[in-house]
Amino acid sequence: MTFSSVGDAAPVAEAVVTVTYTATEVADKVFMVTWSEPDGSTVTHVEDFNQDIVYTNITLPDHQFLNYKGTFTKLK
Repeated sequence: MTFSSVGDAAPVAEAVVTVTYTATEVADKVFMVTWSEPDGSTVTHVEDFNQDIVYTNITLPDHQFLNYKGTFTKLK
């Protein structure tokens, strides 16, 4: 997967990153998605396509732990 970050302020390490991810369906239309970034950060998302909510947990190389929750809109 390749994605582009929004903004360039910390903790964003790179504007465009390509990663290999693992996606596991943990409930109907709810996925846990995990990957490691080139800078050593690790990311875990829980993506709920029933509620259009994503939860993310990020561990940065300095061991700072970040938690976020947001909504998303499906594009047609």
